Formats: sequence, structure tokens, C-alpha cells
Amino acid sequence: MDNDTILLLARFTIQARKLIGAIDSNLLANDETYRNQVFQKIDAQAEEELLLLSLTLRNKLGALGAVKTVEEPAPRTDNVTDKYKFGARG
Repeated sequence: MDNDTILLLARFTIQARKLIGAIDSNLLANDETYRNQVFQKIDAQAEEELLLLSLTLRNKLGALGAVKTVEEPAPRTDNVTDKYKFGARG
């Protein structure tokens, strides 16, 4: 975790403590279930600055915008015309 993320986590923890109570920053950084519970509580609050911190922290921790993309199958490399080297008459 880089220094910016650590500072953001500390700022978020201190501000969120005022509204929802104690937050374990270690669990917030490492446990996805706990992180989702805390963020849901924050989303229910009407505090704009805390919500912005929450979204920024989610982005830093990789919990925001994790969209799974479906890869298209690779085109076939075998050439179907290799089987037919000669015409019907030889």
C-alpha cells in the first residue's frame, strides 16, 4: 500500500468514526466483507466529504469499478483450405 492510500485510510477512519463508530483500519484494508459493510453504512449517511473519501478509498483499494470483461475467443489459426489441396478432379 502506498503512502497516499495510507493517509487516505487514516483520514477516512477518523471522519467515519464520528458517524458510525470505531473502524478497524486493518480489516478495512484487508477484509472485503468488512469493507463492504463499512462502505454501506457510510453510503447511508448524508456527509458529502466522507462520501467522497469513501469513493476515493474504494478506488484505491480496488473495490470500485471492478468490471469483469468477457474476452472474445481468439480466431482460429488453422486454415480450413489446407485440407483441400486439389479440386474434385485431382
